[in-house]
Amino acid sequence: MTESSQISHASALTHASAVAAQGTSDEKPRLTITRVDQPDGTYLFKTSDGHTFSIDELLFYVQSKIARYFQNRLQAKNEKLKEQIQEHNKLTDLLSVMQTNRPHGGSKLLPNEVAIWMKGNGLDVPTNQGIDKARWDEIIETLKGKLDSMNSTNQTDTIETESLTKLLDESNEFLANVENILAKAISTIISNLRA
Repeated sequence: MTESSQISHASALTHASAVAAQGTSDEKPRLTITRVDQPDGTYLFKTSDGHTFSIDELLFYVQSKIARYFQNRLQAKNEKLKEQIQEHNKLTDLLSVMQTNRPHGGSKLLPNEVAIWMKGNGLDVPTNQGIDKARWDEIIETLKGKLDSMNSTNQTDTIETESLTKLLDESNEFLANVENILAKAISTIISNLRA
């Protein structure tokens, strides 16, 4: 008797869901499923990751893996968006500093926070000497270009996040529907046995 057939049917779906939640699911769920005929004429399904399930458990297991995959992708995307928002806010502040301190004539020392950002992004940083208005404006344009690029990337990431959220919601709704259908079927079977 297999491990999954020893578990009562009432907890089988919980078991399938718990097995699906094990391990990392950062990569797309890929399973090979093989039908295993049983001596009593029934059959089970064996997955390439070593688990054996009935058809309803398998359906729940696969959908749970898919839901977890979407959930992990959504979580990673949200973390990336948070980082991008922080970087965007930092660049906006740097741009404001540059515009506020722009020299009107002659030269001026580059604000320290701008110099640190430029150095961290591999840009040529003028140090210990003032920079003229033309170079100052070049740095302002560099910051504006970086902000424009980030805005475009953020829009794409926001669309992808909305899509992942929709897919996760649909996956969770499917799981709830399967669970309800199976619960009703079990209830009907029990009622018929009592009659």
